[in-house]
Amino acid sequence: MRVLHLLSSTGYYGAENMVAELIRGLAARGVENFVWSLWSGTGSNTDIVSEVREYAKDAAVVKCRGRWDWRLLIELRSYVRKHGIEVIHSHKYKTNFYAAAARPGLQCVLVSTCHNWLLNGVKMKLYAALDKIVLKSFDMVVGVSNEVLNELLKRLDRTKTAKNIH
Repeated sequence: MRVLHLLSSTGYYGAENMVAELIRGLAARGVENFVWSLWSGTGSNTDIVSEVREYAKDAAVVKCRGRWDWRLLIELRSYVRKHGIEVIHSHKYKTNFYAAAARPGLQCVLVSTCHNWLLNGVKMKLYAALDKIVLKSFDMVVGVSNEVLNELLKRLDRTKTAKNIH
């Protein structure tokens, strides 16, 4: 199986550590991991790439020009086709948007792990609300805690949700 993990981070915290552990575990089971860490300039953190490089078939920092980058979307679709990606596993709202937008016409499964939604400020509340709408197009959505899972169950079909047991 070929899995592309998408991340957009501002630091190496719990979500990034969990993704690194997931990639190590999947690699030990024979999964071919591909990793994209989106870089948007100052404040972006791409440490995940060096952290998991030895467990990935490909791990790259990919430039993201602004809040929405059509070139990145085209590049993502091309990459999925070129490498025969079977699963796009996104983490956090920004990569969820890109994964969902890239999917039409691609033969891949969409999985998202929801770590939490930061609700400080109007902009973050809007992003969280949009993310929960976008997640309806995913095949599987994983919550990392009971609180996150309960929030997901308010909006998604129970058969498409799971709790991370890690």
